[in-house]
Amino acid sequence: MAHAEKIKVGGLVPSFSLPAVNVAGNVAPWDYKQHKNLVLILFREPACQPCLRLLRELAATYEEYRQLNAEILVAINSDLEQVIKLQNELNLPFPLLSDSDAVVLDSYTEEGTDARPAFGVLITDRWGALFSKTISSEMKDLPAEGEIRDWLSFIEIQCSECFPPEPWPGD
Repeated sequence: MAHAEKIKVGGLVPSFSLPAVNVAGNVAPWDYKQHKNLVLILFREPACQPCLRLLRELAATYEEYRQLNAEILVAINSDLEQVIKLQNELNLPFPLLSDSDAVVLDSYTEEGTDARPAFGVLITDRWGALFSKTISSEMKDLPAEGEIRDWLSFIEIQCSECFPPEPWPGD
């Protein structure tokens, strides 16, 4: 799998396959290729309060993401049992994945430093091209739900065979 320094805006994100707790089987970003824009959220600690707050906000506005032809995938560096517990607590409508060995998290977030970033938020178009990448150990850098939705709106208007969603977000 590619490392984060090789995952650049405009390039393709590498695929992975992780077990999901709220959908059947394993889930991979390329399961959605040519069908859905993606928001990939990766984090280390299931108890990360800013991360959980973002997940709750995404769940509350999930229908708007569906209207933007997007899916949200969340991979947590925790064993399957902890991820199931988190899903039971949050009841998220989008796939929640267990990255127990942190293989995906490390591949997507390590940027050649000694620090291990706490999270990554990556936003791609339906072909897997990366439009936005936020990787940090600082929770203040976590993008807001509205910023993520704005990126997806921008991606949708770039699609020559697509039309802006009706109604336009924010109207």
